Amino acid sequence: INAEITGLQVESMKTGQWNWKGIIAQLQVKDIAFDNLGKQAGRLEIKSAMLNDLTVNSTSVLNFRQPLRENETFRLKETTGQFDDANNHFDWHNLNYNKVSKKLSVDSFTYRPTQEKDSFIASHKYQSDYITLSTGIIDADPFDIDKYLTDSVINAGTVNISNIFLKSFRDKRKPARKDVIKPLP
Repeated sequence: INAEITGLQVESMKTGQWNWKGIIAQLQVKDIAFDNLGKQAGRLEIKSAMLNDLTVNSTSVLNFRQPLRENETFRLKETTGQFDDANNHFDWHNLNYNKVSKKLSVDSFTYRPTQEKDSFIASHKYQSDYITLSTGIIDADPFDIDKYLTDSVINAGTVNISNIFLKSFRDKRKPARKDVIKPLP
């Protein structure tokens, strides 16, 4: 981790605690991981990332979403990483976001189940789809990160996705579920 912080102010409170605030002018991160995220105990690995112009204070760092919502000018650049949990695996390369222009771009994105295909099929009693997805460049403009951080809703004006490849595999030798009735389109 390499950080440049400007405008740092620290003061002692009457309660004996310290109150501080500052601007992360530049934060570079390489090879960092976070375990036990979410209900499925996911693992987030960031291979590289760069953050600019993020205002933080002693109360906002306890919840990583709060500084992102409160700031109007931060930029996230060149973010590459992956996320795994018990069921899903996601990879992304060169994710960029500018809160001023509300532009989000990703050079490539992939999704697949965490289990390999044969293990996935063997672990299901009935027919189940093994779906993988990969894309080229994704551009979203405007992308409302505040809505996503608050409600997990992706709200974007225009989304352009290039070179989408979706693959779905189903082992038809297994029985279909009889209790599920799928409506026709």
